[in-house]
Amino acid sequence: MIQDILTRMSGIFISRLLTFITSLLVARMVSEEDWGHIGLIMSYFSLLLVFSGNMFTRAIVTYTAQVKDDIASTGKILFMGNRLNIVASLITIILGYAILQLFNPISDKIAEKTLMIIMPCILIVILSQNIISYFQGRGDLKYVTMLELFRSIVISSIVIISINIFSEPFHGWISGRIIGLIIVLVLFMVILWIKFRIHFFHWSVDNAEIYAKMKKYFLWAFISAFFSVAVRSLDVIIISEFYHDNTLTGIFKLGIIFFTAFGLFGQSITSALYHRFAQLESKTDMLYRLSLKIKLFSIPIYSVIAIILLVLSDDLLSILFNDKYYLLHEVIKVIIVASIFQIYIFINGGIWSAIGDMKLNTQFFTVYSITYIIFLIFTMIKFEFVMFPYAILAVTIFGAIYSEILLRKRLLS
Repeated sequence: MIQDILTRMSGIFISRLLTFITSLLVARMVSEEDWGHIGLIMSYFSLLLVFSGNMFTRAIVTYTAQVKDDIASTGKILFMGNRLNIVASLITIILGYAILQLFNPISDKIAEKTLMIIMPCILIVILSQNIISYFQGRGDLKYVTMLELFRSIVISSIVIISINIFSEPFHGWISGRIIGLIIVLVLFMVILWIKFRIHFFHWSVDNAEIYAKMKKYFLWAFISAFFSVAVRSLDVIIISEFYHDNTLTGIFKLGIIFFTAFGLFGQSITSALYHRFAQLESKTDMLYRLSLKIKLFSIPIYSVIAIILLVLSDDLLSILFNDKYYLLHEVIKVIIVASIFQIYIFINGGIWSAIGDMKLNTQFFTVYSITYIIFLIFTMIKFEFVMFPYAILAVTIFGAIYSEILLRKRLLS
């Protein structure tokens, strides 16, 4: 078990590290203005993924884990999950096109036109993740790790190659992104068929009881994701519309990317233990003790890493970007400190999701995300742009304390 967990942790870390490195390479290869466009596009894309039910993929892990020894039953769970996601994605895509055509809500017209091109890819992203979640629910951690690494390597490679091939790097990023996502989904479907003889598209509902539970999970996952991901995705959009400066939008996006990357350590641990959390759903005392052990292990180690990053941050940014994004030097140290506290949030949130308590997840992220946006807007109005990371720091400390209180109440009361 320990070997599987370590394999999973290292795989997740490498996979997400590749995504992070690719983002830095793209930011280095394109102009500061084009990076601002890309940052805004990806924020809107994340928003559309929420409306398509991307957080629902966790339900496939949870329900598959409960019947993992019966391939036929696990296949039905994947089919029903796909059914819900396909319907939600198609509705989102149709409404998205209608809103963009009728109201032109995005002031950055380059970003708006690009979003219309890549919008159908939200369905591809979700279906690919559903396959990974299926393998994770079955406990095939080596396959999960392989698929995630494969996805990161393929998409990253194609994006970088396309940027170098196209005369306009921005156009290369668009083409590389679309081609990479399509290739990944097709190969994932082939692997699923070879491993389990499951054809990916199956529309009928074979278990009405489970499907009803999954629809309920979908509802709460959607609400939770709306407040946790969708509301937080508004930050880049708010920065773009407030300053109307693509360079500042790009710097802010880089700050958020670094903040997310600094959380890879906590995310890797949580994702690796997700299957274990789900199995301990009814053993709340044991689950809480496990959460304490994880925190006592992970937080001191990451704190040492954070201190090293603080010392080396200026040199590392100079190596990465030369004289580009110079304002990033002024904000990165605060973001590193904030990343220590987000480990609590990742671990506690992973436990809620794994045991299927989406109401608690919704409660926390509703408060946390709205508080973040309020703090961010307040900081923008009252202070200079470079003060935005203090909003992140304040809200992350609040989130760590609040999530711990909720976890204790849920598991020990």
